[in-house]
Amino acid sequence: MSMPENSMDSAIERLIEQMRCTADYQNYMKQKETLKSYPELKERIEKLRELNCRMQNMPESESLYEEGEKLEQQYEELCEDTRVYDFMQAELDFCRMFQSILARITASIEFE
Repeated sequence: MSMPENSMDSAIERLIEQMRCTADYQNYMKQKETLKSYPELKERIEKLRELNCRMQNMPESESLYEEGEKLEQQYEELCEDTRVYDFMQAELDFCRMFQSILARITASIEFE
């Protein structure tokens, strides 16, 4: 049973529009816009993400533990600023919603 491509595109467009109408997405976009006014905070967040990414690719060692503690400390310090905390929380909420949608799709089509 095949769905015509234009029907699939239409269904995807409707899903995207519905996602954009959610409170999670609206809040994420609001917080993202707020953060644009503070490029130094945005840069600090990006550096923190880079450190997190590097850590995830490091082999297990004592330095990995040290880097983890360093990352946690930097995250906590950065989130003391409510603008950063609000953005990070909004981003997390939106990502969880998005993951939930993807999980439902994956489960529904029995994709492994």
